[in-house]
Amino acid sequence: MKSGDALVVSGQAAGAVTRYRLAARVKRLPLLHEKLGLALVASGSAAEGRAVLEKTAVEGDVSGAGLFTLGTLARADGKLDQAAQWLAQAAEKSPDQADVVAALGEVEFERGHPAEAAAAFGRVASFKPDFPKIYARLGQAALLSNQADVALDAFQRAVAVDPEFLDGHRALAELYLQGSRWVEAAAAAQVVVEKDPAQLAARFLLARAQAGMKAWKDAAASLKQILQADPRSIEAWSLLAQVQYQGGSARDAIAAAKQALAINADLSDMYFIQALAYGRLRQPAAALAALRDALVREPGLLAKAQSDPVLASVRRTPQYKRLVKDIKAP
Repeated sequence: MKSGDALVVSGQAAGAVTRYRLAARVKRLPLLHEKLGLALVASGSAAEGRAVLEKTAVEGDVSGAGLFTLGTLARADGKLDQAAQWLAQAAEKSPDQADVVAALGEVEFERGHPAEAAAAFGRVASFKPDFPKIYARLGQAALLSNQADVALDAFQRAVAVDPEFLDGHRALAELYLQGSRWVEAAAAAQVVVEKDPAQLAARFLLARAQAGMKAWKDAAASLKQILQADPRSIEAWSLLAQVQYQGGSARDAIAAAKQALAINADLSDMYFIQALAYGRLRQPAAALAALRDALVREPGLLAKAQSDPVLASVRRTPQYKRLVKDIKAP
């Protein structure tokens, strides 16, 4: 005759429930009640199984498996605080069980406690050093808890374990960009676009890195590839306008800025780029008109207008002086 545990393992949870019910009536042992609760859950009677497990947890001792089941059920019901409590107790009982600690990390993440989630995922990574997705979860939690160094290390470990882990390379590119590490950012983003050319977000990261390196032509080429696939990408048109201006192509900068403004007419920085480009082309009237559009939308740009040498000829005009007076007026 199979034991109750064997029945559960063999998929005969209902038979195990019957056997444990009988045993629990004879012997009031917490272990039997826990086994009954687990068998009930396995047989599809989650509510009754949870009630048995909760009562057993209050009255006696429950194993890590029982606590893990309670935490999993609470999470499924959206009771995240309760789930975290059960899973934390389960992790204490079973500190070397990666699935238990990982579940605790996920619940903490869902509760909005990224530091606690990072701590849990860090523990799991010590159990599973060859599992890149755990490093990725650690990196994500670390980022949200302002642990940039931990996040960087986590994603570096992820791609070291699995060089094909493109999400890890993309995350590294973003982190390198935040630290103005342009060459490393470009290398990480390049891995992604070479493996998956359709990833426009990664190609945009590459363009940002190339712009950071002042590789204006390369950045423009990357942005044009994005715009071929997504002609209405405001981010790509806006960065292209800046790249073209910085690369010395004032007319191309104006054209790109106009494309961005055709999608969103309130982009003050695009009017300002136009003003600079017209100033470089020695077209003060057009520069002044673009500058007016920029300052009306963002008066804070006045400081740049007052100091940029390209607008020196514009600043000497009476129209500019009236514009400044209007902008400064309460």
